Amino acid sequence: MENVFVNSAGQIWRNENEVIHHGNRAIETIGVSSSRSYGTAVLSTNSTRGFYHWFAERLPALNWSLQNPDFDGTILFGQHAQQFQDKTIELIDHPAPQFERIDQVAWCEECYIAHSAASTLAQWEYFGDLYQAIGERAARLSTINTADAIYISRRDTQRRVMVNENELEAGLSSLGVKVVIFGEMSLADQINLIRNARLVVAPHGAGLSHIAAAASGLKVVELVPCQMGSHSLRFNFARLSYARGHDHRLWLEPIDEAINKWTVSTPPLLRHVENMMHSLG
Repeated sequence: MENVFVNSAGQIWRNENEVIHHGNRAIETIGVSSSRSYGTAVLSTNSTRGFYHWFAERLPALNWSLQNPDFDGTILFGQHAQQFQDKTIELIDHPAPQFERIDQVAWCEECYIAHSAASTLAQWEYFGDLYQAIGERAARLSTINTADAIYISRRDTQRRVMVNENELEAGLSSLGVKVVIFGEMSLADQINLIRNARLVVAPHGAGLSHIAAAASGLKVVELVPCQMGSHSLRFNFARLSYARGHDHRLWLEPIDEAINKWTVSTPPLLRHVENMMHSLG
């Protein structure tokens, strides 16, 4: 679209009588003078703070501009954009388009908006080169030792606390599974670990988003806390695995909705993981 105002919330308009996209809320910045003007821009504002929505949905939607050396434009993030967005762009080896955060209002002579959904990754021929470039750059920058089997711990977060995670980690370590905490390492290390792993075990959480960059055929065991009426079963990572050709298995456990904590049945899970490790050869 041409000659439009945009803001940090991703709303688009020409004037108060010509609103193109409002996102089901009032546009509070109509009438505010634009702080920046752009010839060509790609609007990539998103309200979520989650890495999954960025890495598996928004990022591939930007591929046409990130991988096009002739693209002369600016990618516009919102004020709420997270550091991992900047860090991901920095992992693209060749010069990437400029990206900036919208302060309040920006004016765009030419504005693009790409459709974003993890299901688009099923068309891997269009996005594979982007993730390959990010993975290769991550491998050169990474300083961590990789492993065939890893467990992505969530003990650094207070959301959906697994009561016996220490016990589970000890059991997995005894099987030769490398326990990692993504929150304590660089994005390059995170991506490099996933790309070199053949088996990933992890509780439901953002750490599983990295499977988008893994080679097809990765084995994934996702531990999912669920409870009818409060914690519905979530399939976003399973769908992502399906699109990427991974072997994805859901291990379901009940969660105590009163305290938002859960416990994993360690012995049967360890037996299952041990069998999967034997299948790696």
